[in-house]
Amino acid sequence: MKLLIADGDAEQTDALKRRLISSALLFDDVVQARNASEIQRAFLQGTPEVMLLFTGRQATCNFEVFKYIQTTFCVLIVISDDPWDAVEAIKLKAIDFFLKPYEMEDLDYAIEKAVALASVRYHEVTEESIDKPLAGDIIVVWDKDRILPIDVGDIVKIKSSGAYSDIYLENDKHYVSAKNLGVFEEILKQRNFVRIHHSCLVNLGHIKYYNPGVKAYVTLSDSKIEYVSKRKKKDLLKFFNAD
Repeated sequence: MKLLIADGDAEQTDALKRRLISSALLFDDVVQARNASEIQRAFLQGTPEVMLLFTGRQATCNFEVFKYIQTTFCVLIVISDDPWDAVEAIKLKAIDFFLKPYEMEDLDYAIEKAVALASVRYHEVTEESIDKPLAGDIIVVWDKDRILPIDVGDIVKIKSSGAYSDIYLENDKHYVSAKNLGVFEEILKQRNFVRIHHSCLVNLGHIKYYNPGVKAYVTLSDSKIEYVSKRKKKDLLKFFNAD
């Protein structure tokens, strides 16, 4: 796994490298980029799975570089001395933002989380196995370092989380997949799943109640409610043969 540290401070980067070496987080490659040109060059040599961007008022690395690189397949953490940079971090879907000064233990945890998320994305099962359910209506996702078979009937709902999907099961278990919601909608469209708004796909077998009205919603078997958008009401009602 490749880590890119975008930081003009060589001493700070070296200290962080030493800390990573002494931890259980093993990266195959740790690269420093001191400015926008070096960041672009690092991406051209292979998109890093995790990127730490140290930016701020006097930093040599800033958000302008993201006009020229694609971070879809990179988990981003932003560290800055400017609180307004949090807005840009959110726009880029960074998983964490730290305002200087920060606690190293908090950054350690953020990096662990980024590694786990990157592992889900890059160690997802092959396209052939996820593009269609396996025998017995089983789909598979990665749970940390294990391949986990999931019975389609146990899925209550799947919700979009940016480029990822959160899979919720009837036993209150929750897993993250690197596949987006559109992929699961296509996989499960013949298995009684319907999209009730732009970021939620529900299993019709787990709907307990449907409450119509201006703010229509369904109550699911996990006792949670999910709102039904105006555009999706007709799609949902078709499954119930309702008007």
